Amino acid sequence: MRSVINDGATITSSASDVMAALIAGSHQMTARADILFDRVVIEEGLALAGGSVFYDRAAATLASCEATIADPLRVPVSSTDVLTPYGYEIRLWRGVKAGGGELLCPLGVFPIQQSSVDGATLLSTIRGQDRSKLVSDAIFEETYQVASGTNYATAIEALITAGVSDLTYNFPTTTFTTPRLTFGPDDNRWAAAQSMARSLGNEILFDGLGVCTMRAEPTFSAEPVASISEGTNMTGIILDLDRAQAYNKVIATSSNGSLGAQYRGEASDNDVSSPTYYLGPFGKKARQYSTPFLASDAQCATAAAAVLASNLGVAKSVSATLLTDPRLETSDVVQVTQAALGIDELHIIDQATIGLGANAVMVANVRAQQVAS
Repeated sequence: MRSVINDGATITSSASDVMAALIAGSHQMTARADILFDRVVIEEGLALAGGSVFYDRAAATLASCEATIADPLRVPVSSTDVLTPYGYEIRLWRGVKAGGGELLCPLGVFPIQQSSVDGATLLSTIRGQDRSKLVSDAIFEETYQVASGTNYATAIEALITAGVSDLTYNFPTTTFTTPRLTFGPDDNRWAAAQSMARSLGNEILFDGLGVCTMRAEPTFSAEPVASISEGTNMTGIILDLDRAQAYNKVIATSSNGSLGAQYRGEASDNDVSSPTYYLGPFGKKARQYSTPFLASDAQCATAAAAVLASNLGVAKSVSATLLTDPRLETSDVVQVTQAALGIDELHIIDQATIGLGANAVMVANVRAQQVAS
């Protein structure tokens, strides 16, 4: 769940609790943008006329945005205009007015990819993708190698920094080390970083403030951070059942020729009450996961468990529309309740769309924890 920034509001409780209470009732929303250049904020508080931010955990780039600037004088024409795709970034915020100020959630920092102007209104629409696009764009121009025995967190940060400088990182510590790794022109720098993180059981992303963040893959063993339920914040729901992407076992193996041995690890759905129990009526449906980034049996087992966690429950997914709560983000575990469909269970948010307009609702695609009928 995203942190809430207090911008001049006078409140006595936690900012997150106050925002939650305001969202549940009548409130005045606020959305705005900042412009950054060379990682430095150069303009703050641009008003927005509309737009949205879309998040997808399965996509190469987690977040993308489209934002219309309300000021008709901000027409991007030359390369020095701040709304142009010449190294400028837009940081988006959404929140609520409270206590004489605002409570805001950062939705992301987006290097501008495209600017367009309506000739009649002179309103500019900006399209951007999060900073992982910068990492992807910084191709391996020559062979890049990681020495065997390099700490994985150090190796990932160095690989990204070699392509994009002056980023801020928030990585957990790890004891796992790399085998010898070699990357070349056919490899994508950000995809390499994602694969390296996944081999640790982690996901890597740029958070709402543009910080490169690595964190554990979400699992249903976590406590829910919020609820989505009819009668409170849910305005619509569609239930979908599809076993195409559901697996109940993952076999992770190393595929690095520099290793003197091959390593292997497994993870299975061993819950006999689960509808996707590996030895149950659902049937055995295993996924092979082979990568050169695994350098021990323990790391293979960790990676297998993380991949399994991302595939358990995809057979049952829900698309819910709800009152916009900018605190919610992908990978959050939430409790979803809807009586008519018999839903009262934990879900993980895999996709989300947050509108930037006053009347925009939030759409969240979530997948369920598998439980016995």
